[in-house]
Amino acid sequence: MATCPLMGGAPGFGNLRERSLAHILNHMQEAPLFRLHAEKRIAGYRRFLDPAFFPGGVDHLCAVRVAVTRIALIMQARGVDPEDAAAVRRVNEEVAFHMGESLGKRQTVSCSGTYP
Repeated sequence: MATCPLMGGAPGFGNLRERSLAHILNHMQEAPLFRLHAEKRIAGYRRFLDPAFFPGGVDHLCAVRVAVTRIALIMQARGVDPEDAAAVRRVNEEVAFHMGESLGKRQTVSCSGTYP
């Protein structure tokens, strides 16, 4: 369960096929996604977003937030050293792929939701 379709496939708050909605909501604060934002650590990961992997750009604030969130979650889960430029590039490549981008493909990553 995630709050944005661009997070599809990324760890969110829990899987409704595995746990009840009540359980997910009651344990939401334990999810790495929740802690990343609640502890205000997300901003520290913005510097790892490499625009070269999003050649069409990331044109919406929520798309930037999803990209940075996915980068942070992967880096944390895998223990990626922030000083390891090659590892950070691989994380960007993976995030771009999962968000619908690929190198050399001119496509803008945007929020699929509509707002009034």
